[in-house]
Formats: sequence, structure tokens, C-alpha cells
Amino acid sequence: MAGRVNGGNHCEFGVVDSQYVSGEVKEMETNEYDVNKPFWQSKRWWLAVIAVLIPIASHALGWELDTGEIMAVITPIVVYILGQSYVDAKH
Repeated sequence: MAGRVNGGNHCEFGVVDSQYVSGEVKEMETNEYDVNKPFWQSKRWWLAVIAVLIPIASHALGWELDTGEIMAVITPIVVYILGQSYVDAKH
């Protein structure tokens, strides 16, 4: 399905690139961000699952991690998820 080109550089499905093929310029669509991707194929989704499972596993498996240790593991995950969400929202 071809998208409608808006303004020459972008289309409703992604960035439009020009490619020179056999004497004519042909436009190609590239989908840098696929908004129709299922959630289970998202790195952010799996990192969120891991962040939720760490305290549960600590309790259930008897790892006896204190709150500071759990926060030391979960905080970078949450920061990554928020940062990637911000970057994706800008595009």
C-alpha cells in the first residue's frame, strides 16, 4: 500500500527516500518506526516485564534483595523505557 507523500520528504507511513533506477528517480518508503508492531516484539515491553518480575522473583526465590538493591536494578530499566518513549514521541 503506497502512502500519500506530504511535503516531498515525509509520507504518512515514514520517511521517503529517492533512489535512481534505470534512468528515473523512484521514491521508496522506509519505516523507521513501525507503530503497528505487536507489543510483545518491543524491547520496552520486555524490560518492563523484567522490572516487574525482579521484586517478585526476589521474594519468591528467597534472594533476599533489599529495597536499595532492587531499585539499583530497576531504576536504569525505567530510565531507559522513559528515554526511548520520549525519543519515539519526537518522531
